[in-house]
Amino acid sequence: MAEFWAKGVELGLKGKQLTEFVESQTQLLAQREERQAQREREERQAQREREEREREAQREERQLELKRLELQIEMETKRLELQTEMVRVQNEHEAPRQRDNQQQMLHRAPKLPAFADGKDQIDCYLARFERFAESARWQRDDWAIQLSAHLTRAALEVYTRLSNDDARDYDALKEALLRCYNFTERGYRQRFRECQPLSGETPSQFVERLSSYLQKWVE
Repeated sequence: MAEFWAKGVELGLKGKQLTEFVESQTQLLAQREERQAQREREERQAQREREEREREAQREERQLELKRLELQIEMETKRLELQTEMVRVQNEHEAPRQRDNQQQMLHRAPKLPAFADGKDQIDCYLARFERFAESARWQRDDWAIQLSAHLTRAALEVYTRLSNDDARDYDALKEALLRCYNFTERGYRQRFRECQPLSGETPSQFVERLSSYLQKWVE
């Protein structure tokens, strides 16, 4: 208010005119401040309304997302139920055929003698077994269990020391047997270098055996 008095005096106002000038300026200032305060209130109200609308939009979006997830879960559940039912029906149809295949496999079981430890060469025995299994058209997944029925002594011990997974894997079983009897790179190299003709062995048979050692050493 003091500044209004000073301004009125500068304008040359006195007495009642000065008082009315000060009062009018004061009222104008109050009105401006009230308008400013009103604008600020309106802006704060508008800001609150915008924030509320945003929160409401976010709530609606979350609800829509939950509904989508519920729909996806429902669809996935139905898909799994359908897949389970299809597997069940397929198993019902496959079971008789599997039993027939198993019975046929038992009837076609190889009439192989058991592996004679100390007499038979394990690599030759495995080659003989593989040729028979291929000619009988066995599933390769069954080779390991079939071979295990013909193993004895140290070879059988190798089989029993394998893990369950390796015991069902023919390649893993074969590798373990070859390693046990030193039919490895080093073993074939030693056999090739120390190879001598056997009694009653023809030259061509000796060359064939020597070539076999060399080939397996290279492999």
